[in-house]
Amino acid sequence: MATQLYNQSNNQGGQLYWPSNIADQYDHLEMEILRFSQRNILKRDRERRLINQRANAVPATDATSSVSGQTIPSIEQKTSTTQLKSKGKILLPIPDNVSFTDGPQWSDQSVGALGRFGAQAIQEMMGGNAQQATDAVRAAAEVGKVDIVKRLLQRIGVDPNALSQNVAGKIANPYLQQVFQGVGMRQFDFNWKLVPRNEREQRAIHNIIKTLRKNVLPGFSDNFSEGVDGPNVDRIGNLLSADLGATKDADGNDLTKEQTTALTGRPEVDRWLTLPNIFNLRWMYDGGEIDSLPKLKQCVCKNISVQYTPDGVWASRIMGGVPQPIAYNLTMSFGEMSIITNSDVAKGY
Repeated sequence: MATQLYNQSNNQGGQLYWPSNIADQYDHLEMEILRFSQRNILKRDRERRLINQRANAVPATDATSSVSGQTIPSIEQKTSTTQLKSKGKILLPIPDNVSFTDGPQWSDQSVGALGRFGAQAIQEMMGGNAQQATDAVRAAAEVGKVDIVKRLLQRIGVDPNALSQNVAGKIANPYLQQVFQGVGMRQFDFNWKLVPRNEREQRAIHNIIKTLRKNVLPGFSDNFSEGVDGPNVDRIGNLLSADLGATKDADGNDLTKEQTTALTGRPEVDRWLTLPNIFNLRWMYDGGEIDSLPKLKQCVCKNISVQYTPDGVWASRIMGGVPQPIAYNLTMSFGEMSIITNSDVAKGY
């Protein structure tokens, strides 16, 4: 629900928000579109490049003040960073179906008698309780006999539980436990019914839908190293795509683009798929961020759906001399790129 009532605005319809005065009058979802510029760049290598750049830009005054003599940072090889560039923001009213579900994953697992008493024996040994550890080992040995018999019966095609039930009306205790399997990433499905009230808002909705679709889909690229720093990047690209890696003929001459296309059976431009863009989602109002709703981590859009007949029938009005839908249903499914932990909840997620 809006914080304030909608008022007509003369704002230009090409902007990526709806309605036209949403930033001042509506509680809204801000969708910032982010484009990967680099991925998995070692911080150590990045800082080495920065030092070299400073060394080339600032001449040394003497032997002791040389910038190039600085010590290269000794950062872990596995440490990496991802740089993101903002491509702009889209503002839409807060959808009606906002809900958060945390999904810790537990499973019922049978640890068996040996798992039950063997774990107890190890725990007692680590605690230095010799007598209790001995008792636990003895108990594990006794119940282990049951498991041995069960396995022997299974080998000859007999169900041990069925047999023991028929004989004594009992089955072996499976010693069930809840075992934590991790936590899934949160998923969100948002839906909006977009109804333009004038020609400006009609253009804005059209631009919003087109922009969203462009940014959630991949593109083609022939250059593996475009926008990526690092040695031998193109060689890696050829290695990962060996069938498209031929650049010379049998005589060692460079292949033309036409020859390469003929060899591969497809244009060079579709050699690689570029990654779709990702999103920063924030709950906003005219005074800042809404802290009564949990924050969202960076998300990918997993699905986008546009319904041009939301009321089950085609209805249009003439705008700009052509028919335009009188309403749209926009549905988007987002998935967070990292899990939520208890420390994240303390930070507002």
